[in-house]
Amino acid sequence: EVLGGNCRTLVVTTLQPCDYKTNSFVLQFSALFNRIRNFPVVNSRHMIALLRKQNHVIDMLKRQLAALGFGKNDNGDERATNQLLEIHKLEKKIIDDEKVRLSLLEEREQL
Repeated sequence: EVLGGNCRTLVVTTLQPCDYKTNSFVLQFSALFNRIRNFPVVNSRHMIALLRKQNHVIDMLKRQLAALGFGKNDNGDERATNQLLEIHKLEKKIIDDEKVRLSLLEEREQL
């Protein structure tokens, strides 16, 4: 299972002439490895095209992040946190402004 996959695998074993115990282990390992079967499959053109498309999307997203200032040299987490805090402040200001607008409309209707 571990050696399976989409490739052919070759194992070369060497034996030492004087070490019977180690040679026995190496031969057992080689015999066990010889029983492993995998069936390599040629990648289809459709899969290759899909991989290229996904790589293109990843590259485009990386460029967009770099354009926004989230490059490799920046501390992106800190920058993102600061931007989220700024967004939160602006959302709170919008809510507060809407409350003031509604109260002014109610005041106007009462007049």
